[in-house]
Amino acid sequence: MEEKRLPEKQRDLNLDFIRGLAAFLVIAVHFMMMSEFYYQTMAGGRMYLLGCVRMAFMNCVPLFLLLSGYLCCEKKLSKSYYLGVLRVVVAYLLCSGVSVFYRWWRLGEEMSLLHAGRMVLDYSGIATGWYIEMYLGLFLLIPFLNMLWRGAESKGARKALIVTLLVLASLPVLVNVRYSILPDWWKGIYPLAYYFLGAWFRTYDTRISWGKGLLGFLAAVAAGGALVYVTSRNQMFVWTEATDWAGPTVVCSACLLFLVLRQIRLDGLPGGVKWCIAKGSELSLNIYLVSWCFDNAFYPVLWEKVPDFMARMPFFPVMTLAVYFCSALVAQVLEWLGKGIVKALRAVGDRKRT
Repeated sequence: MEEKRLPEKQRDLNLDFIRGLAAFLVIAVHFMMMSEFYYQTMAGGRMYLLGCVRMAFMNCVPLFLLLSGYLCCEKKLSKSYYLGVLRVVVAYLLCSGVSVFYRWWRLGEEMSLLHAGRMVLDYSGIATGWYIEMYLGLFLLIPFLNMLWRGAESKGARKALIVTLLVLASLPVLVNVRYSILPDWWKGIYPLAYYFLGAWFRTYDTRISWGKGLLGFLAAVAAGGALVYVTSRNQMFVWTEATDWAGPTVVCSACLLFLVLRQIRLDGLPGGVKWCIAKGSELSLNIYLVSWCFDNAFYPVLWEKVPDFMARMPFFPVMTLAVYFCSALVAQVLEWLGKGIVKALRAVGDRKRT
């Protein structure tokens, strides 16, 4: 997510909006988990609709990955590029520090300094640490992925690359829902498929009409909800990779949502709204990483006050906005600290070189 930094005059408000929305969708899909959706019996029309809502929220991480491909597909191997990872690492260390402190202070977990350090280093100190673990690897690979993209000089070759990645990563998770039919060893490379899809959208300036894009998005979400309902019918939610980020319906809905949002006309928005969009984009990584703390602070209150699952659904706006804004406040403080640390580290590096 940190490849977004552009001088203010070069900011793309549409990309900022997509990034900020992706961060909010993370909090939204966590609402489904924290409201105990996954412990309900999948039966009836309301549960099907909630399954569709959950699948719409699952576009969060794919949007981030599409943005990475869109923004970074022209990056080249250089020392300055790799120095850019410093900001991501500092953000993770600060956010994981907050999370580990919260575990000790609020949740009462036993926490020695050695144990806390281990949790930070193995990405377990923060519930969303898996994303940083994945993204750091992707960041290191990007210059080489771009060499592959440039090396596939024809449009047909690049299309074949993307189709191959989708066949390896996405098709098995759909076909193998019940039985292992296709080899699925490579299914974990779905971030590469999203990366190259984002690169395709940038390279060929892909566009789609509003009507077709929105209709396709809703159809993909409805199909994803149907898949959730069928695989879990009359029992608690069954976790399958077909309804996760590599699932074909999520790939389709994320790509269509990205293209539609990319084309929204935002130039006429008031300056204050533009500032909010840009700020939400700037803080998106920190918001994503620290939101777990506020999930665990706020939702137990909802469980106590509203024990019935369906009665919790109307509280979606209150809970998600409360988590989002509290996370944003902490994220802003961490952003200031992170900028200061990165600036200091770079100053030390410059002095050593001179």
